[in-house]
Amino acid sequence: MGKLSKNKGKKWAQAVARVFRAFLGDRIHRGNQSHRGGRGAGEGADVDGGPFWVECKHEKSCNLWKAMRQADAETAAKGDPRPSLVVAKQDKKPPGWRVGLPGAPVVAMLHAEVFADLLADYMYLRGRLDIEADAPIPSREDPVTFK
Repeated sequence: MGKLSKNKGKKWAQAVARVFRAFLGDRIHRGNQSHRGGRGAGEGADVDGGPFWVECKHEKSCNLWKAMRQADAETAAKGDPRPSLVVAKQDKKPPGWRVGLPGAPVVAMLHAEVFADLLADYMYLRGRLDIEADAPIPSREDPVTFK
């Protein structure tokens, strides 16, 4: 992997970490990566400290299934119980994505059972908090963005 490619991946992981940090606080950080023959024993997810094992991909043509298999293999090898999450962005496409706005050139992939659990939690909270179905996602004065 060339230096430009590594830097591109690093910047993308940092951008994803910023978005997660806005929601989950300062415990979120970019994971430890060395690129010397892949991830070693002391390395972790691309974005760490949260409820998911986050695999970040910034490629011309990302194979999401391959990325998910990679994340699943790494969590199994580490004995990490967190569900895998792949966050991918296509090369040369401006992220232009803000939390709460549709039409993003950024995709996230979860296993269906994890998505079902999240949806069940959302529906439970929606009922408990009396949230309207079309209520906007709460935002801050400065919207959370990928840069």
